Amino acid sequence: MSYQSKRTITSMVTGIILAAVYIIYATGKTAPGPDNLKAWALLMLIFIGIGIAAVIIIQIFST
Repeated sequence: MSYQSKRTITSMVTGIILAAVYIIYATGKTAPGPDNLKAWALLMLIFIGIGIAAVIIIQIFST
């Protein structure tokens, strides 16, 4: 399998896993209330950072 296809597959899998974890966390009991926009924005920024770090780390190890 070529490097480009490995990179694409790992990016897709990482994105799906991260989205699933975010949905589970956001619909759980520990999610911020509907009126707390600052907490929702912080949660989204944290997950964006985790996603970027995860993609970088997985891409390094998948070569």
